[in-house]
Amino acid sequence: MKTTFQTIKDHCPCGEGWKKLIKFHQPKGLNQEVSFAEILRSNGIKDAVWALRVIEDKKKVMLFSADVAESVLHIFEAQYPDNKELRECIDAIRGFVAGTVTAVELEEKRYAAAAAADAAAADAAAAAAYATTTAAAAAAAADAAYATYAAAADADAAAAAASYAAKWDVISELFTKHFC
Repeated sequence: MKTTFQTIKDHCPCGEGWKKLIKFHQPKGLNQEVSFAEILRSNGIKDAVWALRVIEDKKKVMLFSADVAESVLHIFEAQYPDNKELRECIDAIRGFVAGTVTAVELEEKRYAAAAAADAAAADAAAAAAYATTTAAAAAAAADAAYATYAAAADADAAAAAASYAAKWDVISELFTKHFC
């Protein structure tokens, strides 16, 4: 998938990221196309995920958010094997994209996942570094659900939550799978 430098500029990128992108690619004009793989190579995963906001097909961004959350879900489930809130939230994201889950149902799952993230964070404060990682996994799922919900109301918000995920190497791999 590709976009243009103009489209990226129209979405008000941060000054530092924009300068890095322009310096690396040296486009002949703002209408020149650039692939998300090239953005990933030049600017790294955080800017590449930010650039997802220019994608008009928000369903791809929503599914990417679900994949990011799912990539760290095993951390949460290892600590809380009986808590299905996060998995249900991720499933709700995919269901929303497929049209089998309503925005209201998705929002309910998001709240449940956020409560699970809060509980894991409370454990982290009392327990250990492992629980901190678990809380990050829970937060990634809740953030992904929020991004999906927000996309229904505000398309530009859809990609933002993906940037909160805990494992950038896994996210980079997922990003490449979906957008490159």
